[in-house]
Amino acid sequence: MLTGFSVTSLLLAAIRIFGVLNYLAPERSRELGVRLALGCRAREIAGLVVRSGMRFVIAGIVLGGAGAGLAAKIDSDDAV
Repeated sequence: MLTGFSVTSLLLAAIRIFGVLNYLAPERSRELGVRLALGCRAREIAGLVVRSGMRFVIAGIVLGGAGAGLAAKIDSDDAV
């Protein structure tokens, strides 16, 4: 049962990250078009989009880890 919840949580997180990136890319389409026109390679533009999405991923990992650590500490305090 725990595995099922874990897989579901991971799937929902992946869908949310995709949704955020799907929203951010069109928001920056004019900027990305200008970069292409000035000679930026498509690989560099893809890197820009991925890096902007990774900020959300890293923030989620940090906040989730802190929350899990806090929950584990609170749970271990209750057990004693």
